[in-house]
Amino acid sequence: MNSSGLQFTSMTELLATCSLTEQQTRQFEQKSLDV
Repeated sequence: MNSSGLQFTSMTELLATCSLTEQQTRQFEQKSLDV
C-alpha cells in the first residue's frame, strides 16, 4: 500500500511538473511570436 501510494504521488507530481513546464513553454512561444 505504501509503495503504491508513493508511486501514485510521484506520478501526480510528475504530471503536475509536466503540465507546468508545458504552460511555460507555451507562454514563451507566444511571447517570441509576439516579438
